[in-house]
Amino acid sequence: GFDKLWAGLSSSLLLCCNPAIQFAVYETIKNKLINQRGAAGRLRSLEAFALGAMAKWVATVSTYPVQVAQTRLRFQRAPDPGVQARYRGTIDCITKIFREEGKAGLFSGMETKLWHSTLISALMFLTYEKIQKLVERVLADPKFYLAKLSASKQTMAKLT
Repeated sequence: GFDKLWAGLSSSLLLCCNPAIQFAVYETIKNKLINQRGAAGRLRSLEAFALGAMAKWVATVSTYPVQVAQTRLRFQRAPDPGVQARYRGTIDCITKIFREEGKAGLFSGMETKLWHSTLISALMFLTYEKIQKLVERVLADPKFYLAKLSASKQTMAKLT
């Protein structure tokens, strides 16, 4: 019912910090690497890939107990009338899981999540760096890229 729609909302709001952690870790380490290289420093493709994976790993490990709580809150069955739900909220859920199952319960299933999300994040940051480099080049010399675009349009028009 209506309660199910909002179940796990507090954990969803807490999980907004996951991408913030991810970007903070990525940008902090990236800036340190670039600063060590001096003015000509740029991130290499493999570094962007590895940093993206590492940043997501840190974000996932630090927020995974909240993800577990969110899942359990969303899938807990509605209690019978007069019976209290097993979990009353995110903190209650995390506390009960830790008390009853220990750390293993809070991090159950994390290995699969790490493989999935770190690969996606690694590819995302690699793509981000490539697009950022392209945008910087276009902004540095827009006439050159507009001419290339125009030539491409003319070539495509001839082919069709």
